[in-house]
Amino acid sequence: MAKKKAENKITEIEPAFDSVLICNDRKLRPFIEILIQEPENISNQNLGTLIGVFEVTDNSEDSSYIVNYLVSIIKKEYFSKSKRGPIESLESALHKANLALSKLAEHGSISWLGKLNALVAVSERNNLHLSQTGTASAFLLRSKILTDVSEGLAPSESELHPLKTFISVSSGRLEKNDKLIITTDSIFNIFSLEEIKKSSLRFSSQDFVRFLKTALGSELEKAAVLICDLHDRKETSKDKVKRSRKEVNVFSKDAFNKHSDTNKKAEEKIDQEIKMEIQEEKTDFVDEKTGHIYIKEDAYALPQNQTEIIRSAFDGSALYIKSLLSYFNKLIFRAKIIRFPKKIEENIVVVPTEKNDPAIKNAINKKFQSGSAVLAASGKKMASEATKITQKILSDKNKDLFLSILRKIFSILASAVSKMMPNFGKLKQIISRMNYQQKLYALLIIILIITVPFFAIKIKTDGDAKKALLLAEQNKPLPIPLEQDKNVVRIENTDLAYSGNNILETINLNGKLFAITGTEIIDLDKNKPSAIPQDFGAPAQITGMNDLNLIFLLNTDKKIISFSPTSDTFQPNNIVIPAEANISSIGTYLTYIYLIDSKNNQIYRYPRAEGGFGDKTNWLKDTTDISGTRDLAMNNSIFLTDGSGITKLFKGKKQDFSIEEVVTPINIDKITLGEQSGNVYILDAQNARIISLDAENKIIAQYYNPEISSATGFAVSEHAEKIYFSNENNVNSITIN
Repeated sequence: MAKKKAENKITEIEPAFDSVLICNDRKLRPFIEILIQEPENISNQNLGTLIGVFEVTDNSEDSSYIVNYLVSIIKKEYFSKSKRGPIESLESALHKANLALSKLAEHGSISWLGKLNALVAVSERNNLHLSQTGTASAFLLRSKILTDVSEGLAPSESELHPLKTFISVSSGRLEKNDKLIITTDSIFNIFSLEEIKKSSLRFSSQDFVRFLKTALGSELEKAAVLICDLHDRKETSKDKVKRSRKEVNVFSKDAFNKHSDTNKKAEEKIDQEIKMEIQEEKTDFVDEKTGHIYIKEDAYALPQNQTEIIRSAFDGSALYIKSLLSYFNKLIFRAKIIRFPKKIEENIVVVPTEKNDPAIKNAINKKFQSGSAVLAASGKKMASEATKITQKILSDKNKDLFLSILRKIFSILASAVSKMMPNFGKLKQIISRMNYQQKLYALLIIILIITVPFFAIKIKTDGDAKKALLLAEQNKPLPIPLEQDKNVVRIENTDLAYSGNNILETINLNGKLFAITGTEIIDLDKNKPSAIPQDFGAPAQITGMNDLNLIFLLNTDKKIISFSPTSDTFQPNNIVIPAEANISSIGTYLTYIYLIDSKNNQIYRYPRAEGGFGDKTNWLKDTTDISGTRDLAMNNSIFLTDGSGITKLFKGKKQDFSIEEVVTPINIDKITLGEQSGNVYILDAQNARIISLDAENKIIAQYYNPEISSATGFAVSEHAEKIYFSNENNVNSITIN
């Protein structure tokens, strides 16, 4: 009998939707909307849930019906044919919306053109399909990393046309515990992207929604945020709560009036806490200069009972320390000679911590009174013995003998001194008999007798000092590298991962490490080399694209080829790079490739297309100087380095980024990002270290090893807890925590 094939079960996830719609002016309500539309019948179940946010920033009467018009057309067309798949239905609905907007433009209604911000998405099974126009955005929070999954979907300003309102559809896979945040651009008037991430991680799903309602409602005129939490289907409550489309003020009397009494009390408690934080502790939420709302970490405080315990312990200790000092003072004044006999050790007791116990006080008194008696008796005995010895020496019987001995000693000393003194009378007679020349020679001899020993001693002293200085210099301990720096981890040993020639770079592609040389790409796990086509030459720039599992090489002729580790093949890629451009670095994010043109101070973004890449767009929106860029790293932001610092760019504009100050200045050779944490890693070869920064740009660790000083490239694998660094001949690894 044939065996049954094992079923490949795919765990389905259940989306839970919440929305925050703020419109403090009723006149503006037609200009903003949130869409959450589930299938109304069983035949449309395969189409999933249609979601989105819509906003028109033109508040004229001609634009007041655009939002509702679009929502109705997209809903109707998407669910009109149950036999179509989700992608086909979404594309058809967006096409219908473009046609409808085009007809409006033909009749002169164009005030909304360029002022429509919308993001339409479909959540079906484990998949997400979305399209964007304007500044509305979709962010995906996964493994504590917040990614802009809608970047690049909206048409550029040069392409504004009703028929090109929605031009692209992007698809991706959803996973358990993902959080999707679809929002209008006004949220960034209050929060930065980092603050949104921190708040979503800190709060529970319900509290995060309430926090947004409170913060946005008090600061913005209008805003729309749609939040989707993904859980296993089995973990999702079977009884779904139908949400009212009517928005309610969280501080009003009618708030949450459709919930049970128990839920009502809990929800009112949460709202009251948020309200109290805003009113009583504004410094925790509102920056007075910028008006930005942010969250500070709670200060650590001991619980009440622990405080009482510590206070009680200190009170008890103070009582007994005071008693000890009192007894020692008495002992010092009573004893003539202070000496501690061994018997006192027997009287030392361990003082309990109980406070105001009469029995303990009596026991202490008895022990110290006993010790005091021992000290006093010992002092009296030693004083008595010293007195007897002194009286015996100075008795009448020995007094004459003692004085005669002293006189004898004095006479011997006087005789010795008289013999040492010169006879000045004889010296005077000898000098008077000398002629002038003899006196001169005698004077010179006397001077030499006095000065020669002095100079001899001086020369010997200087020689000894120089020898001592030289010896001290030779024995001077070598300075310890990074001795005064914080969080330094000194790596004793490194592991050799690969040995070869002309190694240019090491990259991490979906958890697998590859070394790239001038002639081949080596899979370090399999130790398998793949030769780069000879007609391509040596690569000048190298990057990996995780979403397509490809490695891209750019040569000096501005040609790009891709390498697929799966098929072990190289393919040429079409791309048009300006002839005058000087490409100093390249990187990828999702299915886009980014090229840094240091000559023209611009970042070019190319979307993936058939046979290579499509037309470029200028991604940099401000006048930030990037001409000195030597390396880059990317997630939803771009991090550039010129060797002395790091510049962070988000949506083409410069963001604040400053590294925590250190004792030893940081020289930045290369930067990369952790694939799980998003932490920034810095290679500082000059100081033989690799630095890890957290989300606050604080230094987590500085990994030091002398071999890092020769590194020219590096890659981080947080999953394997290793850092790989390479020089021209070797790839080594160190273990990190």
